Amino acid sequence: MSGASTSAPIDLYQPFSHGKTIHLSSSSPFIPQYLEATLPLHPNPTHVYNTRLRGKQIILDNPLRESRSAQLKQERAVKREKEKQRRERGMMGRREAKRLGVWELRKEDAKWSLFLPIHHLWLGYIAELLQLPPPPSDEILHSHDPAQHKLPNVPGMQAKLVKADLHGSILSVKRAKNLDLKGRGGIVVHETENTFKVVTAQDQLKQIPKRGSVFSLRVPLYQMRPGAGEGGGDAEGVPWMEFELYGNQVCFRSSERASRKFKFKETIEL
Repeated sequence: MSGASTSAPIDLYQPFSHGKTIHLSSSSPFIPQYLEATLPLHPNPTHVYNTRLRGKQIILDNPLRESRSAQLKQERAVKREKEKQRRERGMMGRREAKRLGVWELRKEDAKWSLFLPIHHLWLGYIAELLQLPPPPSDEILHSHDPAQHKLPNVPGMQAKLVKADLHGSILSVKRAKNLDLKGRGGIVVHETENTFKVVTAQDQLKQIPKRGSVFSLRVPLYQMRPGAGEGGGDAEGVPWMEFELYGNQVCFRSSERASRKFKFKETIEL
């Protein structure tokens, strides 16, 4: 059993000694002097201050939390400011565009030949995005030597494709829960959160739901030569890569999909 402590108890509420002048400054603050006065039996009160108290702040009261109404008010103010900036720049919102019928395509404008040049522009865009190599010479293209053919980095291409702008691409339904949708496809003219609007080769405008469908997307293995494929959607003799796009995983608007971080995981859903 340990012996009783011989140190005198410390009265934290004892008054200051009268007639003693205390000079306080940034170089000689109050707390070290207070510790020297209240801990006379401690061998090194300065060490206690430097290791336990120096540079630390003590919050004497709980910080005020904003109420839910104040947070909503602040969010509405930020939203109004963004709307004001958008109007000053002359930008059109989704609601106004829908009201004016900007995205409504007239029946006489649903022509495959009219949107085919946009598909050619998309081929140039996707070649630059995926950093496709230039087309090789005919000798290398028809060579059976594996060393002559460098395969692209497919995982890196997939990460870019799910964020790519698909307006102008040619999509076709490979599998679908609705069997009537299988085989449908065309040039994408408008992408919404849940649908693709395509113009078919038969000059028809079709709206295909994303959910429950697996789409096939073809991308050239090399950069397209100028003028290639002007007679149709694909150029003859050009090797292509085919990717599957699961509609359930891309139910976002094009702008949201471009800024979204997708995770690599397997899926068995249609």
